Amino acid sequence: MNRERTLLLIEDEAANRTAVKRALRDSGLNFLEAEHGQQALEILADRPVDLILLDLAMPVMDGFAFLERFRALEANHPIPVCVMTAWSDNATR
Repeated sequence: MNRERTLLLIEDEAANRTAVKRALRDSGLNFLEAEHGQQALEILADRPVDLILLDLAMPVMDGFAFLERFRALEANHPIPVCVMTAWSDNATR
């Protein structure tokens, strides 16, 4: 039995979460949402996901701190992470 593919969207701005879900509405993905990295780690402890879309600038735990903690969790290594950010400086990229 195949389970539905799930995307974890980690983004603090509700309008941005809505825009991403609208852009991917025909993808057949199930969406889980987190407003910051700590909330995302809590979701990952309970739910399997197939892909993570990650904002970098967030309150509580930003994307960089999330990635550090996420990578330390051995079981999560096969989950692809796509980083999205409005930051345009080369150091951040």
